[in-house]
Amino acid sequence: PEGCRLFSLKLRHNPLGSLGTAAVCQTVQLAKTQLNELNLAWCGAGVETASAIGAMLGSNSNCLLTRLDLRDNRGLGLNCALSKAFLRHLAPGNEALARPPIPSGPAKKASPNKPGDRSADALPQARAPKGTEAARHLRWLNLANIDLDGEGAALLASSLPAFQNLDELLLYNNALLGSTPRTVEIYAGDEEKQVEKPPKMEKDKQAAAEGHPGLGNLVQALPLKLRILSLASCGLGPILVAKVLKHLASQQFLQELDLSDNDLGLGSSEHPDLLMGSQGETLRRALEHFIQTCPKLRILNLALNILGDHPALAIVTALCFDAAAVTVDFCANQLSDDFKACLR
Repeated sequence: PEGCRLFSLKLRHNPLGSLGTAAVCQTVQLAKTQLNELNLAWCGAGVETASAIGAMLGSNSNCLLTRLDLRDNRGLGLNCALSKAFLRHLAPGNEALARPPIPSGPAKKASPNKPGDRSADALPQARAPKGTEAARHLRWLNLANIDLDGEGAALLASSLPAFQNLDELLLYNNALLGSTPRTVEIYAGDEEKQVEKPPKMEKDKQAAAEGHPGLGNLVQALPLKLRILSLASCGLGPILVAKVLKHLASQQFLQELDLSDNDLGLGSSEHPDLLMGSQGETLRRALEHFIQTCPKLRILNLALNILGDHPALAIVTALCFDAAAVTVDFCANQLSDDFKACLR
């Protein structure tokens, strides 16, 4: 109701379902309230909710939310529902990007400059919204464990300019973003999952290592003011993380990055330093360069990655000579006792 002085509404872990959570979002959109925090985590949100969330954060909304928690609603990632809703309401000139292309013979190589191109590489060319959307008020957004995949990330990238004041973005536990055996197991274990497998994920090891380009598009489109980003437990693997770090090095305000539990060590726990070769070298260089060049970085979380002495040595060197103010969390990795003794 108009004039309501409720500032925070937490409905976490209530079986509201997709229609129930959609009704809540529609109320927040239409009512003139002072509500600035909404928690719909683990409420069974789905396709109907996704559309209502997009409208709630769009231009025809009274919403003043600064914090929105949507974690643990896996229906939001089904067929990229939330990403497509954001595209419709927050980047209205780009709805065509969410429509599947019409099959017409063998697939052709996409061209980012070709009109109407819907490939992931073309997404950064999308027009930015005008800045009147309610999404501009949002400072904190939690999209953890919603089954966001590479395609969804690519679509989400086009609507991110609307979140111009976003301070913290949490995407942890979205393993479909990844490119490691963990991701393959998720696809293979759920025959009813209505998403396509990553290209050549099981046949082409190089394609599997590089993953879907959508995450790269998303990282490049992050709001300039973003301070905290979590990509923990997304099964990214060393090559995809190296690409993410390359894009994030230019984030002028990024202070905290969580990359924990991302299968960065290619070897087993008994032989963690099997992460050598080209992939290991790519990751080590990316970590070192990121620590040296990200100007406001203060915390980098690399815990639970089965990393050994070699990547740790590169990080220690960068910390000693180029980034004394940065703290790196290396807990639950596979450092040797000799290396730990040297650090002391």
